[in-house]
Amino acid sequence: MGTSSSRRGDSSAIHRHKNKSTRDKTRYIQDLIKEVSAEHQEPAPLEMVLERAQSEMGMDRNKAEEIIGRLKRDGSIFEPKTGFLKLT
Repeated sequence: MGTSSSRRGDSSAIHRHKNKSTRDKTRYIQDLIKEVSAEHQEPAPLEMVLERAQSEMGMDRNKAEEIIGRLKRDGSIFEPKTGFLKLT
């Protein structure tokens, strides 16, 4: 019995049109939001996520902001209050 392509996880749908490098950066940002949220026991401060993406991965700030914007549009993350991020 084969598996249907409709059974792919949500992340497959979100990432299907992106190259591997962009998918890796997107996954990194999602993991970073999760990690920072856990450390602070509250939504992740946007500025901290951007700073750590730069310092830990060497990601350009504009690229990190672009990825965060895309994740918001995709519904993968949201801003429960201005300047804070949370996974859905």
